[in-house]
This record gives sequence, C-alpha cells and structure tokens, in this order.
Amino acid sequence: MPSPLLAAVLLLLGAERLAELALHRRHSRWLAAHGARWHRPDGFGLLVATQAVLLAGLVVEGGFAPWAGVGAWTWPLLAVALLAQGLRYWAIGTLGPRWSVRVVTLPGADRIVRGPYRFFPHPNYAAVMAESLVLPLAFGAWATAIVLTPLTLLALVRRIRLEEAALSDA
Repeated sequence: MPSPLLAAVLLLLGAERLAELALHRRHSRWLAAHGARWHRPDGFGLLVATQAVLLAGLVVEGGFAPWAGVGAWTWPLLAVALLAQGLRYWAIGTLGPRWSVRVVTLPGADRIVRGPYRFFPHPNYAAVMAESLVLPLAFGAWATAIVLTPLTLLALVRRIRLEEAALSDA
C-alpha cells in the first residue's frame, strides 16, 4: 500500500500536470492570436510516455515493492524535487504566454535570455530531468529510476534538438 507521503506526492504531481495542461491551452490561444507556428514533430508523445512511466512506477514500485518506501533519504530528495519545481516555474513564468508543452515559435520574436535562460538555454528540461531521477529514488523505486532516467534523457535530447531547429527556423 502506498505511504500517505507517496500518495500526497502523486496527487500533487497529477494536479500539477493538469494545471500545466490548462495553462498550455490558455497560452495556445494567445500564441495563435499572435501568429505563432506549431512545429511537428515535437517529441511530445515521448515526453508524455516518460510522465506515464514516472507516475506508474511511483504507484506500482513505490507503493508495493518490498524494497521501496520512505526513509532517511526521502526528505532530502523531495527537497531537490521541490527545488526542481521552483526552477520549472521560474522558467514558465519567464516565458509567460510563450510557454507551451508543444514546440511553438513566434515569428520575429527574440529568443528569451532573461530569468533562468540567462544561465542555460533549457532550464525547464533540467527540472524535468532532476524530477525524473529524484522522485523515484525518494521512495526507493530503484527500478523505476533505472528505466525512467535514460528514457527521460532520450526524450529531452530529442526535444531540445527539435526546439533548437524550430528556433533556428524562426
């Protein structure tokens, strides 16, 4: 049975993803009204697959595997996950209505180089990578971390290549 802490994290993670999709829909309307261009392929399906593995792995392995559970390592790793969320929302806030879960460009718009983007080009993806590693480890879901980490890295490398190509074309 999943621990109350794991259940709370799963509920927060699910609510966060739903809120991000709602924000994406709102931003998509703004982007469309300002002449944005959606690029395909954009690697979104593979990113969704990583999130499905994360959630399923946390539920199944984190909640039911005999080796999984909450321990002394849980709180420090959850603190790292929380810092990653702070980076994610700093990136989203910096992009404002230009943020989307899809690859979208605004023709003629300058590339954003303020906020976390002044330090490195894809801070949101650094947060996603951190989250995909530390959340399974926080609950002792080692197999999930072993499967999820390379899958997430593959998805993010692909997505970054697609984004960079789209930004170069814009």
